[in-house]
Amino acid sequence: MDPIHDRGVIKWQSAMLLPEHIKKLKQFHQEVYKIQKPVLDEQELSEMDLLVGEAMEFNTLLQFTFWEDGELKKVKGLIHFIDVIGKEFRIKDYQNIPHFIAFHKILEITKE
Repeated sequence: MDPIHDRGVIKWQSAMLLPEHIKKLKQFHQEVYKIQKPVLDEQELSEMDLLVGEAMEFNTLLQFTFWEDGELKKVKGLIHFIDVIGKEFRIKDYQNIPHFIAFHKILEITKE
């Protein structure tokens, strides 16, 4: 005779957390860890301006740290275009995927 194989905790797992519970927990987690957008001073802005100018001239890889919906996000790539009218950078990452980042969202730019 074959022994009965108990599934242990797995059999109760789906009953303990319904999809609605998981969704609410994720929303709660996102709200708790949101941050306020930091304010940059003139020196930081001028340093980023020089770095962007150099990167455009020598086609240097940069890492952009920006604020979006209460989170800090990062993108590594080359500056493809600077839209002065739309006030945004157009960046292509290593997979050649374009990213559009508004000037006012950028917090830090570093060389890679």
